[in-house]
Amino acid sequence: MKNKLGLTGYLELEEAEKFFVSQKLQEIEDEDYFFKAEIDLAYIENIHRYLFHEIYYEDQLKIRKVYRDNNCKEIYYLIKKIKAYPQNSSYNLKELQNLFYTLWERQLFYDGNSRTTMAFLKIFLKRYNIPFEIKNHIYLQNISHKKL
Repeated sequence: MKNKLGLTGYLELEEAEKFFVSQKLQEIEDEDYFFKAEIDLAYIENIHRYLFHEIYYEDQLKIRKVYRDNNCKEIYYLIKKIKAYPQNSSYNLKELQNLFYTLWERQLFYDGNSRTTMAFLKIFLKRYNIPFEIKNHIYLQNISHKKL
């Protein structure tokens, strides 16, 4: 994949992604924008851009054309459900997990969907003070392999 680093090998690019994105995943919690901005499709795109902008060009960081050009009702419905979740007096983490899983499953981006979805989930939980602890980092790496 074409990239700002000029890397041509898949393994080289994968290592660069791990390096840059792991740093950004830690730093993203310090960015006020993500805790104040309206949660919508552009918000998710901005998370993706934040994580990958040092590696990929702007045109590679956009939501896939099928979701930008069509009025994709399912994606908007998912975002609406996620936004409404904090107003629910009885938190059901399984429901929230399934909403985020379904969002991930739609593959909004050509690459980096798992990391973007996990960053969104991490910010969302912190933003609304929803108690949740991930004890096993392997879980983060394998989230894309199973439905929660």
